[in-house]
Amino acid sequence: MTELNLEANLSLTLSKVLEEGKELIPVFGPYNTGLQNLGNTCYMNSVLQCLFNFPEFQDRYAKDARKEIAKSTKFAPDCMNVQMYKLADGMSCGKYSSKLSAEKTKEDEKDEYYQDGIRPQMFKTLMGKGHPEF
Repeated sequence: MTELNLEANLSLTLSKVLEEGKELIPVFGPYNTGLQNLGNTCYMNSVLQCLFNFPEFQDRYAKDARKEIAKSTKFAPDCMNVQMYKLADGMSCGKYSSKLSAEKTKEDEKDEYYQDGIRPQMFKTLMGKGHPEF
């Protein structure tokens, strides 16, 4: 009986996580931009996605991102603010989150939805300086 209960609970939990039976609809546009996984950056990407959902964070970094990047006198690859502004601009503009037409997608894909997202390589490099494990 214990095994049956365990199996039922596991099955119930997995079905909630997987959202079985529901049609998931892709979303596109500003603040719906994904971040590419660079091998070990899934947690970093998740945190950034969460932070950029806060209006206060959006106001701080996305509102005038291009102006802030242009007026910065620091070396961009070593400046945390510049890297945050760059991510904010990419995530907020919607340019990297769009529905591609069927002819632009890979032939072996089942549907026409594909989002390139942003490759946060410079941000990861800056965050990982001095931390070889990252």
